[in-house]
Amino acid sequence: MISCLKYLASVVRRPPTIPEPLTRILRSQSGGIYKRIDENRELLTLLLAEAPDVLAAHPWIEGWLQSHDEFFCDLANTVASGDTFLSLRQRSGRPYPRPWPGRPTALPRIDLALLPGTK
Repeated sequence: MISCLKYLASVVRRPPTIPEPLTRILRSQSGGIYKRIDENRELLTLLLAEAPDVLAAHPWIEGWLQSHDEFFCDLANTVASGDTFLSLRQRSGRPYPRPWPGRPTALPRIDLALLPGTK
């Protein structure tokens, strides 16, 4: 009975296992999850700088990009436990992914400070 309780206690404390195919996709498919977040933000930065009239005429474009950003960030927060993706965040001394460039009404919910190795 005691060994059964010890086993159950160890299972309850064990962090969830991410299936290897999902880890591979998030790590490297098309640059990985942080690359997707960064490029989505880069696209909005470009539109804000080069085509503000398009965003003014079609404000839902920023909403679409923000929805993508929130989804990607939630996905990264959900599965990026331990140092699984940490090496992907170390890029040329600048924040990576870059900060959200859009309106601060509903900022993306990625909490990079919670990932190991961040200060």
